[in-house]
Amino acid sequence: PAPAPAPAADAEPAPAKAFAPPPRGSSTGSSAGTYSLEQLTDKRTWEKLDITATERETYLPEPVFIGLFGMSKADFAALPKWKKDTVKKKHDLF
Repeated sequence: PAPAPAPAADAEPAPAKAFAPPPRGSSTGSSAGTYSLEQLTDKRTWEKLDITATERETYLPEPVFIGLFGMSKADFAALPKWKKDTVKKKHDLF
């Protein structure tokens, strides 16, 4: 195969893609950036994780989230804060 053509001398370099490290995964083998309900409700455990304490429910895997809250994360996010807080208290995620 022929070598790739060199960029024109007056061409601007392509912008560098932002690199973000992947979110920390759980030890449960689930998707990266998610944790088990047990991890997220045990204060000694979740305080050591690199997560936002007031948004712990968002770190649940989607199937677990739907099982607990009866709706998707997107539907939950659309609820008023008072309603989210009430449901989160029920599952010790407040």
